[in-house]
Amino acid sequence: MTLSLTPKLIDSYCLWLQNHQYQSNTVRNYLQDLKTYLNFSQNQISEEIITKYFEAISPKNNSSRYLASLSTFCQFLLDQHLTEVNLYKRVKKQLSRQPSMDTKKLLIQYQSFLLKDNKSSLTIKNYLNDIHQYFDWLKSYEIRN
Repeated sequence: MTLSLTPKLIDSYCLWLQNHQYQSNTVRNYLQDLKTYLNFSQNQISEEIITKYFEAISPKNNSSRYLASLSTFCQFLLDQHLTEVNLYKRVKKQLSRQPSMDTKKLLIQYQSFLLKDNKSSLTIKNYLNDIHQYFDWLKSYEIRN
């Protein structure tokens, strides 16, 4: 689902922030940060666009502030019944479950590093086994939570 973000909706968001007693500086910053998002998204919001925004904004300074602003805006959309879920939270949850690198590739790279570092085959085998056990534990932990 993609939602178009209109100027009227942004005005409503501003009022919502004020009604929730956000400080004037915070309101100004959130609106400025939302403007950055709107320029990126061409006035659209969806899980897919938020995911792309996460990827684009993450390496930048102040990325946490931009994302906090977007999180608040998504809460506003949910409160106004314009979305059924907080899109920001859903995307953040999905991204946290995705490994940033394929674990097989990671293990191969680590094994190569250990070989170059002249580790014995037994040491390499034990290290890789420990990492496999840790990855298995992570998977079971994610399933429980």
